[in-house]
Amino acid sequence: DYWAGAVKACGGVQNMPTMEQLGQLATYLYNYDGTIGAQQDISSGINWDPNKVSLFTAQSPGGTSWFYVWSGQEYSQRNACYRYFSPTYTGWYYISRSYSSILAVCLGD
Repeated sequence: DYWAGAVKACGGVQNMPTMEQLGQLATYLYNYDGTIGAQQDISSGINWDPNKVSLFTAQSPGGTSWFYVWSGQEYSQRNACYRYFSPTYTGWYYISRSYSSILAVCLGD
């Protein structure tokens, strides 16, 4: 259960990003003119900023091709929500909590 491991590593779901915060992160990483909503997919007209995403891609199994970030939100008992990021699109979905390729990002004070 990798999502549960992320929750534990962050000290609880309250220390993990919400889906809204992941949308805000996407807005920042893509230099998007506007706001990317919590459950909004954008699949055209965007490009991520390689300098801004380098910290994430350095940790991702996808390398410079993609990365996923867990949210603190469960979708069901066996699934949790995440946002995916690639060079030209971003979106949200839910997946089995046992999926190992999603990054845990813990929020600080």
